[in-house]
Amino acid sequence: MGDSSKALCEAYSMIGKDKKQQKDKELLLMNGRWEGRAHVYVAAYSVADACRMLAEVSGYNRGWRHEINVYFSKGLWGNSMDGIELERGVWVQGNYNEKPKRVL
Repeated sequence: MGDSSKALCEAYSMIGKDKKQQKDKELLLMNGRWEGRAHVYVAAYSVADACRMLAEVSGYNRGWRHEINVYFSKGLWGNSMDGIELERGVWVQGNYNEKPKRVL
């Protein structure tokens, strides 16, 4: 096998490792206001990942970085999320007396 073939094989083998490492990454927790009175809880691999998920859920993709940086609490999931398994996703809570519902 030539040098270029070996390099290509090594590159392809790294793809699987990258996916496994992403699964093993620690999740960032954050929460903030969601369109008025509702509250949103996010568990993401990065702020950019959170922005992508919030854009998908909301239907608009501008301004999420600013919203997270300025208005979200980072590192906290909140008491409302007690008992909910920690995994990547987005949950929305309509009222404080309701349990958050997973939307993504």
